[in-house]
Amino acid sequence: MNVIIEETNKTKRLDYRIDGIDMAPDFIGNHAYNRDHTEDGTLIMSQSDYDWWAQVINDHIVMRRLIDTYVELYSRDEVDEALYTSDAFDADVDLQPDRVRRCLAEWFDEEG
Repeated sequence: MNVIIEETNKTKRLDYRIDGIDMAPDFIGNHAYNRDHTEDGTLIMSQSDYDWWAQVINDHIVMRRLIDTYVELYSRDEVDEALYTSDAFDADVDLQPDRVRRCLAEWFDEEG
């Protein structure tokens, strides 16, 4: 997903790929729908917002890998039960990865 940095007018890229599909437009669009866009739909944001989104996306990629690891160790059903009977996802998008990590560690009785 291309974004324009408002301070420099330069184009930068944010990628959040799941199974080869860039989910960044939906991921960011669900949270930044009221942002400015160019005529062609390119999102405009500050450098600090870009940096924040880049970190949030990275944290979510790490979170998805962690969930996949737990699924391999236990099962999809057990991991889903842990996540969806907790409030791990009931948080702002930037807080979810840490909450998921803590939830899984507590559910499977590991040190977090």
